[in-house]
Amino acid sequence: MNPLILFDYVYYSIAYLYSNRWGYKVQKEFIGVSILSLIQFLNIVTLIGFFNISLFELTELNPLLITFSSFFIIIILNIIRYKKIITYSELSNKWDIENNNSIFIKKAGVILYLILTCVLLFISASIN
Repeated sequence: MNPLILFDYVYYSIAYLYSNRWGYKVQKEFIGVSILSLIQFLNIVTLIGFFNISLFELTELNPLLITFSSFFIIIILNIIRYKKIITYSELSNKWDIENNNSIFIKKAGVILYLILTCVLLFISASIN
């Protein structure tokens, strides 16, 4: 089983929603990668907040530089994954044939994941 299937489905859902809702077929993969990368970055920030890790104490580098660099690296890794390893069309072929119950459950899982990301981010921010 692929441990990245949640991220694959979040990417696919965002790109699909962007394409069908606003009609931008060309930029859907870029938007999917960008939003997925932001969500993954927020997950990392949440973990840093929960474990009370201070970037000032870890390194002499500017924490802002570390933040932007890590976000940039996440974007690059996701671009490589969704351009070279598995493409939107492969994910579309895999998930377009599902029945409505399965689609509803997976979309609800994506929404729950997004809500949990935001809630846990706020909780970790309030701890410090």
